[in-house]
Amino acid sequence: TFRLNYNGAGADELTIDSAGDMGLGVTPNNVGSMRTLHIKGPSSEGAAIRLQADGDTADSHDFQIYKNASAAYLRVNGTDPLRFYLNGAERALIDSSGRLLINTDTSRIVEDHVGNGPQGKIQIEATNSDAIMSIISAGTADANRCGTISLGRHRNSTVGGTPTIVQDGDALGAVMFSAGDGTDMRTAGAKIHAEVDGTPGSNDMPGALVFSTTPDGSSTPGSGNEALRIDSRKSFQFSNGFMNE
Repeated sequence: TFRLNYNGAGADELTIDSAGDMGLGVTPNNVGSMRTLHIKGPSSEGAAIRLQADGDTADSHDFQIYKNASAAYLRVNGTDPLRFYLNGAERALIDSSGRLLINTDTSRIVEDHVGNGPQGKIQIEATNSDAIMSIISAGTADANRCGTISLGRHRNSTVGGTPTIVQDGDALGAVMFSAGDGTDMRTAGAKIHAEVDGTPGSNDMPGALVFSTTPDGSSTPGSGNEALRIDSRKSFQFSNGFMNE
């Protein structure tokens, strides 16, 4: 075992044991039978590994792996993306705006259901039907447990804040069906969205489902292109009138 003690006083700062494990500020304790670099900080502030390229300013472009008393972190300072490689190819990245891009470097602008053009926080792009997301429930708790997509909305503009009550007519969630038009992916052919259909209250959320399609020569399935509405009374409203349940 090799030990390095700063100024010959206090605890050992660097230890390399007979198995080849290295400890900084601690006697190394390996992970299984793997070679291990074990770092322990002097206080609850924890310990870190910092990686820096030549010419980078330490506090603006370095990559850090660190652990303190409350959490573990991967941190990229500056605007560099965090890239993930498997089997010699890039599989995903997180860009400087916090967008997760899977199998692509391009964060596309897409339309929400009223024509705004945000760049999504998660994007998957692949060839053919490889561009698919699978959500599968495995359980026997009861017959109704299944893979689920939950779309929602509240009126508090603070992320993670108390969900302020919505209002009659507020959109609650939407599914857009868009396609390449030769320039971008911002042209929608159809959409389905849900909206509040009445006065909401605690544990009381009347809702409607609205189906819209885009006619030839138009650019969006807007409100004027609503094809079918199922309202909170379970009535069907077609573009040419009502048909009750």
